[in-house]
Amino acid sequence: MFLHKSTHARVTAEIEHARTAGEKNQIVGLGARLTERSVGVHRDVAASGHVWARAERGNGDLATRATKQIDWRDRFNFFKTLWQNGENRGHGFKLTKMPALAPGIFRGKRLVVFGAGYVGGAVAREAVRFGAQVTALTRNADKAAVLAADGVEVVKAELASNAWYARIQGSADFVFNCVSSGGGGAEAYRRSYVEGMQSILAWAESSGGVGTLLYTSSTSVYPQSGGARVDETAATEGGSETAQVLVEAENLLRGASPVSVRRWFILRLAGIYGPARHYLLDQLRAGEAEIGGRGDHRLNLIHRDDIVAAVLTAFASPAEEISNEVFNLADDAAATKSEVVGWLAAQLGRPAPCFTGVSVGGRRAVTPDRVIANDKIKAVLGWCPRYPDFRVGYRALLEA
Repeated sequence: MFLHKSTHARVTAEIEHARTAGEKNQIVGLGARLTERSVGVHRDVAASGHVWARAERGNGDLATRATKQIDWRDRFNFFKTLWQNGENRGHGFKLTKMPALAPGIFRGKRLVVFGAGYVGGAVAREAVRFGAQVTALTRNADKAAVLAADGVEVVKAELASNAWYARIQGSADFVFNCVSSGGGGAEAYRRSYVEGMQSILAWAESSGGVGTLLYTSSTSVYPQSGGARVDETAATEGGSETAQVLVEAENLLRGASPVSVRRWFILRLAGIYGPARHYLLDQLRAGEAEIGGRGDHRLNLIHRDDIVAAVLTAFASPAEEISNEVFNLADDAAATKSEVVGWLAAQLGRPAPCFTGVSVGGRRAVTPDRVIANDKIKAVLGWCPRYPDFRVGYRALLEA
């Protein structure tokens, strides 16, 4: 069977170097299926038992190379599997039945978390369960006590200062910057995000460098509206003052020396919800007759547990193949605010409230109407949301 060399050059080369007729036939058969289905060479060949068996022998042929490229993605399917079989319900996020391969990625590695709040705290706890040595920096005494009880080493300090540098050992394998502004305007944003990032980078440089640094930014950096579909190539100029502060923090990380930060990721998060964080649901349960914002504008949401999965998947990805990337993180189905609120109201047996058309509390402009695309993180990291739309996510919260 003929394989077009420009499409399947690697398969063709492996046919030429195959040691037996049987190996040639099997590789050709795989190539045919690839041609028919137009899927990637490496994922298809690595699915075969023949490839896995040869990979275990450590041969430097198609089997070994293919397995090396996709093995990390396949092993992280445990996130989706565990969620589908109901392991994660209610307020817990416990991935306790991982396949044997997955824990080894984090076991014995060092993770430092800056901003151990709603998302950062969840990542810290999961990393501890996976066998990592986790240190978290926070200003909040209550959060510190909870984290310490979960096996996290806690340092209480102000991130923007350098007083904590000597208290956190350098050369960390993973660093997670998940700070928040704690309210306030551009000045508070600048202190948390820009000065905080500057402090982390200075610590990394002074302590011998870090492995992978992941920073959670926000989809609020995009000013687009009017129903636009927004991917990572979209412009970020012209946004609000606070949005520009977030972009400035992103650019600090982009410009970091590869000696101090060997690899980085930026995750631009959509609207976060999850256990103990469901503002719309709380408003409806309280019987509020009016809700801020516009009902015809689409909401882009992401469940906390899907963020945790994305963070851990990024950390575990092979550094020699994936590095220095910006990803949008949103679910698969942006929906209008009226659709979300109407569905929630129906679940609670309450009448749907009206929309005020103005921002909540006057804190910022009404959220633009756009669709945040998540195609890139799916293609590059193999991540998929366990909660692909608001109905799945909120139903889990309602049933908890």
